[in-house]
Amino acid sequence: MGFDYNPGCVPGTGTLKAFMLFVDFPDAVSGNESAQAMYDQMAPPTAEWYAQASYGNLTLDISADTSAYYRMPKSAAAYDWLGNTWRQDAYVQDALDAFTGNGARPPPPEVDVLYVVPTSGAAPWIKRSQTTFDPISTRQGQKVAKKAVTFGANSAMDLIHMTMVHETGHTFCLPDYYSFNSYLGFYVGGFSIMAETNGGSPDYFAWDKYRLGWIKDESVDCILEKGSTEHVLTPLAVNGPGKKAVVVAASETHALIAEVRIASGVDANTCAPGVLLTIVDTREAGGNGPIRVLDTTPGSGGCPGHLDDMVDAPLSLSLEGSKSLARAPVSSYDVPGWGVKVTLLSVEDQKYTIRVETQQGPRTTSY
Repeated sequence: MGFDYNPGCVPGTGTLKAFMLFVDFPDAVSGNESAQAMYDQMAPPTAEWYAQASYGNLTLDISADTSAYYRMPKSAAAYDWLGNTWRQDAYVQDALDAFTGNGARPPPPEVDVLYVVPTSGAAPWIKRSQTTFDPISTRQGQKVAKKAVTFGANSAMDLIHMTMVHETGHTFCLPDYYSFNSYLGFYVGGFSIMAETNGGSPDYFAWDKYRLGWIKDESVDCILEKGSTEHVLTPLAVNGPGKKAVVVAASETHALIAEVRIASGVDANTCAPGVLLTIVDTREAGGNGPIRVLDTTPGSGGCPGHLDDMVDAPLSLSLEGSKSLARAPVSSYDVPGWGVKVTLLSVEDQKYTIRVETQQGPRTTSY
């Protein structure tokens, strides 16, 4: 979660070069399934999602061989995804062997990300999408990609592009924000595609956009000392000038971030617009809450059609335009254990003015 974390990550700005290949299995033949249709369902929407979320700072250039499904050397059942012998690296190597005819044909062009898409017929065995964190080469030693994504096998209608958006996030070295030990939305609810692929507010957090280079220094206010300060924030979904985040730096490893979420852009299904508060802990690993949403309306019941109570977590001045089931809006919040109070003062023309009151400067103790 820190700015110096970079174990071979794909850069978050510029052009991401990717290649997509399609595989089937002796016990799961593709039949009349169209690789081109699968590509069309996945790649263009994913590229458009990132174009919006990154404010045009990231372009996905995804080429593909849609001429055929290449036959894997083992049955889908033999890869034993849910068992003790599953090896994602071996699966990727087998896919490259199938594509190159064990080295008789050229490998894919060297890219940032290799996507391996299985036929939907393998759904009983290949059940989940994953991202490798090691560079990929053929068995003949030819470099292929910095990272690889292997998709779970679903029907063409179920293998939606949001899974591809999530896994592509891992190629930038973003961790999982869902809980490995509780229900998926335990830490952040439906905020962030890195938590739930079907969440109502899947845009990246301001902290992630800052780290990836989509938000620049001049768009971030950083609070290092005690006192009271006022800040004007514009929504993350709006591409343009203005502040996108207020960061209260509590220590070298902990920060409180304020950002604005509205129903627009990739967050079009946001049910309760307002100022979202999150806490970052750079010492925590993925699945254990490295970023956590502060629910300013606990027990509200959330919004109709949403399963988690955290979807209306943002501060707001009015429930107008919101689907929150809360009886009244919450406009001020004291962050437990931090000595920090955040108050939403006004909203006008998509400009959210907040006051941040801090009782003391940076601390080195944990929270």
